[in-house]
Amino acid sequence: MGEPFADDNANGRHDDGEAFEDLGIDGVAGTGDYGEGNGVYDDNPRVANWLSQSPAERVRRGRSI
Repeated sequence: MGEPFADDNANGRHDDGEAFEDLGIDGVAGTGDYGEGNGVYDDNPRVANWLSQSPAERVRRGRSI
């Protein structure tokens, strides 16, 4: 679903401050896939879009449903 990361708080999601491997969403170095080497944690863009539409996620982030 996203780049490999250290889930320090065991919530199953990458949070700000958690270490991650900047390998892209396939988790393999050198393939040039989405997000590889860009310096930020990347979710799969399709998953990120789906989550942004989720009512529970919108509430969690303080957005209106």
